[in-house]
Formats: sequence, structure tokens, C-alpha cells
Amino acid sequence: MGFEEDKKLAAMLNPEWGVDMIVGGHSHTILEQPAKVNDILIAQAGVGTEQIGHFDVVVDDDTNSIVEWQWQLLPVDNNLAGPDPEIEKLIATFQEEVDRKYNRLIGRVARKLTHPHSEQETDVGNLIADIVAQLDKFDVVLIGSGSIRGTKLGSLVTFSDLKTV
Repeated sequence: MGFEEDKKLAAMLNPEWGVDMIVGGHSHTILEQPAKVNDILIAQAGVGTEQIGHFDVVVDDDTNSIVEWQWQLLPVDNNLAGPDPEIEKLIATFQEEVDRKYNRLIGRVARKLTHPHSEQETDVGNLIADIVAQLDKFDVVLIGSGSIRGTKLGSLVTFSDLKTV
């Protein structure tokens, strides 16, 4: 819902309902320490895989509530966990199949299409709406512009490119 909405939700909750923590997202807020509203901890850890939030909590079994907590925002890098050679070897066994599936050319567009802003209609958004309309035989398709994650497409389009946007 986003950090501001998480705070509003926490303020509305009755403490007797037993909600101790909200781990939120959507607004991609990075919190060095959780916020506390209505005795409810609210945490977010940003966006993507640059960092991860880590909570250690102690729960009182009698009251079924958090009595101690510690929050850490940890950068995801080789200091957190180095590569595992066995896992890398396992992943490599799938690389040829993944490349064959995702790097195949599925189309061409006359010019590069862009999606520079999620608040307005864009060429990429129109293409995605057209694709969905054709696949499902809809007369009208609306695509939430904010759900489009890529900023450009083309002129050669691979399956990976399409999945990215």
C-alpha cells in the first residue's frame, strides 16, 4: 500500500486485535529503523535487491505480542553472502535453455518504442494493450501504465525484452 498508507492502517487498528507489525512495500521506502504507530512496528526495505530488511523479534507466549525487536537494513552484496560455487554450477546447467527461450527474436517494430513516464500514455503501453487485446480477443484493453517496468523496446524485440517491460 505504501509507507503513508501503512501508517494510516496502523492508526486505524485496534491494539486488542493483536497486530504487532506491518512489513510494507509499494512506496519503496528505505527505513533505517521501523516507524511505530499505535504500538505497531512498520518496516520497509526499499526496492529491488540492493538491500534486505532483517527483523529479530522476541514474542511473549503469554501475551502473544512482541516484547523485543531488532531491525537491520542489510546491503545485499558479497559481504552478506558470497556466491556458492555449487549453486552457480547448477544455474549454469540451465543457461543454454534459458538463452534459447528468452533471447529468441519474436518481432520487430518500425522504430524504438519508449515508456519514459508511468503517468501518461506511451508507445510501449499501447503495444502491450494491443498484444493483450489480440491474445484474448478483447475490444478494449486498459493497462495500468505504472505496471510497465521497462522504458524502451525495439526495434528488434526478443522474448526477454517483452517480459522485461
